[in-house]
Amino acid sequence: MDRAARKKSELLEAAKTVAILVGRNKSEISMDDVYREMLRLGHDVEKLQNASGSVFRCKRTWEFTGNYMKSERVKTHGHILRKWRLK
Repeated sequence: MDRAARKKSELLEAAKTVAILVGRNKSEISMDDVYREMLRLGHDVEKLQNASGSVFRCKRTWEFTGNYMKSERVKTHGHILRKWRLK
């Protein structure tokens, strides 16, 4: 994950910023929420790939809610996602 994050640092920083913006408006969010908003803003989020696992990595900013969901994105085939909230 670290290597993927380094290679995609600019896009990853954009995803982290989008996550915070989305998180301010919802009680809990997943990577699907970030993905949808990034698409709406015109980012090529598919290029994020494995670096997406680093979006919620900062423990000072995010806390895991204890909830999970199946991804709604077709490409992820129902992959289980954690739900996060801003601290």
